[in-house]
Amino acid sequence: IYGIFSVLIISFTLIPVFFNALIYYKNKRRTEPVTLSNSIVSLVSFVIFLLGSLFMNLLIPVLYITPAKLKHKKYFMALLIHLFSKLVVSINFTIKRDYIDKKKFDFSKPSVIISNHQSHLDLVLILMLNPKIIVFTNKWVWHNIVYGIIIRYADYFPAFDGIKDKHEKISKKISEGYSILIFPEGTRTKDGTINRFHQGAFHVASIFNLDIQPIIIHGAYNCLPKSEFFLKSGHITIKFLDKIKPFPIETEHGITFLQQAKSIRAFYKQEYYKIKQLKETPAFYKKHL
Repeated sequence: IYGIFSVLIISFTLIPVFFNALIYYKNKRRTEPVTLSNSIVSLVSFVIFLLGSLFMNLLIPVLYITPAKLKHKKYFMALLIHLFSKLVVSINFTIKRDYIDKKKFDFSKPSVIISNHQSHLDLVLILMLNPKIIVFTNKWVWHNIVYGIIIRYADYFPAFDGIKDKHEKISKKISEGYSILIFPEGTRTKDGTINRFHQGAFHVASIFNLDIQPIIIHGAYNCLPKSEFFLKSGHITIKFLDKIKPFPIETEHGITFLQQAKSIRAFYKQEYYKIKQLKETPAFYKKHL
């Protein structure tokens, strides 16, 4: 009886807090209230994310003692991340997805994959495309208490440390057929616009003699902006562009990719505008309104 009474008290306490969160965020009224269906999908996605992370964390000690080649064990972890990304994306049935020129996404040989960075969704949307993708991560992701050990075991790379002492390790992953995912903006956009591109992705492609595979993501910001933790209904479009070569420029201060980073960002903005014109119809904003 005491247990039942306690559960009821907690429930009656949390329910108003939960429904308040659908309308207010950081003590401010939301421009767009979160629907009950979106909140349930968000909760289910979060629980599955935690359970999946827990499972992979517990699996790592088992893999350590498994009598198999290390590269096969690493691939198995990459495959799990790939399948888990597919699962997370599939669960979000309120978010529609379509692809433009997907045939241009060529995995016959490794490349440096670049994409604009709109949302946390970007990562799973790309990782679900192929298991042989490793990611250059920032500091907080590398040291994350939930999944940090998973990405370190899968041989993701800490971009904040540079790559001077990691050439051999990166070359080995490339020789095994892995492509490298880098977000040139470095962080998620705050307002949906495409921020300045850093030179790192182009520098990495040049060092390891890889082509660059550009991807443009549209709509992910509307579904999960940087300032939000609830998923929203929406429509995400992923456009694949032709591969390009890194284009270094020799200066008196050394090699630079600044001009290429600027020109590729300008090209991204043009292509993104074309997608906006195509996809942002009245139906795109219907639920938001």
